[in-house]
Amino acid sequence: MTEICLVPGHACLRGENPLDEKDWILEPFQQDGGHHIRCFAGHLRVGLTWLETNPEGRLIFTGGFTRPGTKRSEAESYLLAAQKLGLISDRSQINRIVLEEYARDSMENVLFGIAAAFAAIRTRITRVVAVGFEFKRSRFLDHFASLQLGPGTRYDYFGINNPMEPQLSRAIVGEANTRKAFASKSPEAKVSLRAKREARTFGERHVPYVELCREWPALHARLVEWTTENP
Repeated sequence: MTEICLVPGHACLRGENPLDEKDWILEPFQQDGGHHIRCFAGHLRVGLTWLETNPEGRLIFTGGFTRPGTKRSEAESYLLAAQKLGLISDRSQINRIVLEEYARDSMENVLFGIAAAFAAIRTRITRVVAVGFEFKRSRFLDHFASLQLGPGTRYDYFGINNPMEPQLSRAIVGEANTRKAFASKSPEAKVSLRAKREARTFGERHVPYVELCREWPALHARLVEWTTENP
């Protein structure tokens, strides 16, 4: 059985101290006295604990260059943050961490995260877990269900914390709208979601996963469809 754990990124680290807001490139709603970045640290701890308890598994930090002026992807930012926080204790852990540096939203975190893992290990994945905010649980389970990667792959989501109020109430309202947009087949919804991705596109955009995942036909087909619609 081949298992992976996805830790989606939410910001890019521009400095060296992952516990200092000034060292992150944050959206205004993430600037809350350090609560958001402590949530990020919680996601990292759970992901690395999962890695310790699954010696054959892979941990995927997923997230691209989503902020203007950043020199680090979200994925590299999370790896550096984990190192600075002392959460990575030995080289064997590093060897089982994969950086996925192209995702611009949660659907790409899921699809590209699985693709990056498959490209690294060349073995079909039988279990995928993701770690993140509890209020996003349903969104991620929706994304997993929509992948249609064939029988034999199980999914789970570890929702371990949330923004604090009043950000949480606003996030829940926004989350309902986002889920509707992802579920909708209307051209308007697709345009809106694509615009959000384009607004988060910085750095190189030659996404390599279509070429790297031909050996898993269902995943390859999903990647072709997605990257055709979302260059």
